[in-house]
Amino acid sequence: MAIDVKALIAAQKQKLDTVEPVTQDVVLGDELVGVRFWPVSGGAWEELTSKNPPRAENGSDSALGYNLAGVVRDYPRTYLVVGDAAEPVVGEQWAEVYDALSGPDKKNLGYAVWGLNEYDPAQRLVAAGKASAGSKRKKRS
Repeated sequence: MAIDVKALIAAQKQKLDTVEPVTQDVVLGDELVGVRFWPVSGGAWEELTSKNPPRAENGSDSALGYNLAGVVRDYPRTYLVVGDAAEPVVGEQWAEVYDALSGPDKKNLGYAVWGLNEYDPAQRLVAAGKASAGSKRKKRS
C-alpha cells in the first residue's frame, strides 16, 4: 500500500482553516474588542519564532526558545472583532494595535497564540497516538 503524500499535505493545509480560532478580549480605546487568531502552518511558525529570538536574561523567552511578545506583534493571521464584525488587521496596523495594549492584554494574547500554535497541536498529536495505539503495533527498523 503506497502512501499518498500529496493527499496528506493537502489535508494538513486544509486543517489550518478548520481549526477553531482563538478570540481573546482586550481593552482598546476603552472598548472591549476581541482579537482573533488563526493558527499558522509549521513553516510559518518556524519563520515567526526564528525572527524573534529569545531576549537575553528573559526566563520565559529562554524556556520557549523565542520571544513570544515579538511573535504576537508580528502575527500574520489576526482579526479584530467588535460585535458580529471581524476585520483582518496585519502588518504595521496590527503592530500599532499591539503596542497600544496594556501589559496584561499583551500577556493574554501571548498565551492565546502559544496555545493555538504549540499546545493545541501537541494535544492533537497525543490524541492521534491514542486513537491509533490499539490498531497497530509499532515496528522497529
